[in-house]
Amino acid sequence: MPVAIRSVQLDLARQMESLDYIESFIDLAADAGFNSLTLYLEARIKTKSFPYPADEESYTIEEMKEVVAYAHSKQLSVIPVVSFLGHAELFLKYEALQYLAEIQDGERGRFGSGKGEFCPSNDETYVVAEKYWEELCEVFTDEYVHIGCDEVWDLGFCKTCKARLDQGQTHAGLFAEHVKRMHEILSGKFGKTLLMWEDMNADYPELIHTLPKDIVRVVWKYEPVVDCTPSYFGRVKNDNRFAGYDALGIPYWYAPREVDLRNITSFTEFAESLHSPGGVLMTVWERKHSLLLIDHPKIVFAGKLWNTPIEQRDVNELWQETCEELFGSSDPLVCTALWSAGNQHSWGENAMSPQSFIRGSRTAYMSERDAMNQHLLISMNACKNKVASNQDVIELTILRLEIERIFFDLLTWSQELQRMWDGAGFITRDDLGNKLDSILDRIPGLSERYKALFEKWRPGVLAGNVVERHEQLIKVWQEWKKKVLTNSKAPERVILRFCLNDYYGAQKVKIEVTGTSSNETVEIFNGVSKPSTVDLSEQPFYTRTYLLDDGTWDPTISITSWGYEGISLCYAKMILGGETYIPERISGVEGRVTNAEALLINDTTTCDIESATIEELMKTPALAEETSALRIHLKRDPREWGELSFE
Repeated sequence: MPVAIRSVQLDLARQMESLDYIESFIDLAADAGFNSLTLYLEARIKTKSFPYPADEESYTIEEMKEVVAYAHSKQLSVIPVVSFLGHAELFLKYEALQYLAEIQDGERGRFGSGKGEFCPSNDETYVVAEKYWEELCEVFTDEYVHIGCDEVWDLGFCKTCKARLDQGQTHAGLFAEHVKRMHEILSGKFGKTLLMWEDMNADYPELIHTLPKDIVRVVWKYEPVVDCTPSYFGRVKNDNRFAGYDALGIPYWYAPREVDLRNITSFTEFAESLHSPGGVLMTVWERKHSLLLIDHPKIVFAGKLWNTPIEQRDVNELWQETCEELFGSSDPLVCTALWSAGNQHSWGENAMSPQSFIRGSRTAYMSERDAMNQHLLISMNACKNKVASNQDVIELTILRLEIERIFFDLLTWSQELQRMWDGAGFITRDDLGNKLDSILDRIPGLSERYKALFEKWRPGVLAGNVVERHEQLIKVWQEWKKKVLTNSKAPERVILRFCLNDYYGAQKVKIEVTGTSSNETVEIFNGVSKPSTVDLSEQPFYTRTYLLDDGTWDPTISITSWGYEGISLCYAKMILGGETYIPERISGVEGRVTNAEALLINDTTTCDIESATIEELMKTPALAEETSALRIHLKRDPREWGELSFE
């Protein structure tokens, strides 16, 4: 039998949609075989107890009743997602509720000072929550409600919560108390079955025994291949919590994401062939800068997959059926091209800073991604004449690939820029300037095509948003062109080779250099240095280059680090006055630095800057502020000056 609950999510918190679009999405879900719609709302519904949002920033109770009635007419139950712990920015941005925030003015949380979480120790939080949920339960009359509770980073930061921790309460205890109080309201008073995101259960393993056993844990995993249930933050632990839930009789659903067919198929196989989930939720997140239309084929395929008994599933046949239904074609080219495009995260979507393109040589992986992009562009353009319907999905896919093509070309341009800096005489500044102009000149045409699709599919909603994003991209790169091509000399620069042992951490790095004449210390970077999740060629080793302003600089690099799960360094060098400087000695080692001498040799041995364990950090956030430091002293590279002796 297919899994009992097959739900698909629509994110209305980060991006409101029209009622017409919501109803069209319900049609898509129902036709695909889903039997449930999850509406990620946060504070999008305006009620008598929550009257603060502007009309254009909220839905009314009557509008939501209309949505629910339409979903019911299509045999879909409706699950609202509203959190009164984390992800509460849409509630707490209103002054009338800010006294309930965990982070108050002048205070700082784990990752910032924003008001994004309710205080679980304030009884008024639950007065507000109960009034709001009472109004929502008159609209959402089906069995399930979802209380969120994911990514609660600032638990235990306010004065009241800190005092309770000092008296023996734990972070896990604060979290469990909140969940229990929501359970008392929603299950005890309104007869609902609760769902909650599962990630905090992984951070606080004791919750498996302390939370009410009837709450459904929703286990979300977005990696391309899922064959276990690793933890979510920090040095992830590969375990199998499904087996634990099965053994303890705790209900759970699994939740892939719409962006990757590999994630959908592998997570489904792992969850359903080996375990007993009670449901599945296709999560769909944040669509401010793109149209969900591009992922309709993956959503429809998932619905068909989950509505087919496991022993009868044939992925190839179901994908072909999806293509026939949506595009009126089962042509092998159409099916193969769309499947391949559905397995590709777009490398260029979130890349903007030119500085991030100044890195190491192109790897085999990036060359393969480049070739795949070109192949898919040819294939998708050939599909235009082979499909009878949903040509806009083809057009959106082509546009995404063409934007990605822009970023591959910018990466190639940046590598040529670095070769010019290194002395390649055949590359001139004029040639580089003209090449960059020709790349950027392609963007406005793509923006207009995006704009036309937005106006067709999302009329009146964020019109021109993508155009503004692309205009900013052009502006940033034109400013970069002036900076790097105006000066006839190659810039002074610091080059660091990192090794990221754990992608899911958040270790900060501050890099400083010192002026020779002024003796003034200058910060050239301060933040989390991590490669893109899409660019696997930069994991675990990746290079970053930091340009120095005009002036004279001492050949020293100071590094300070703090945060979550550490980071490692392999090598460092500086380019000063056209000369290369390499490590000579290390000084000023402080904190959790090990094997610092590894920086003296250019190989893959690492100098490790460690942090406390994620378990310690979650329970004692102050540990993340403890710094480690070292200073690298460099010397002129003798290999460039004929000073090496072989005697």
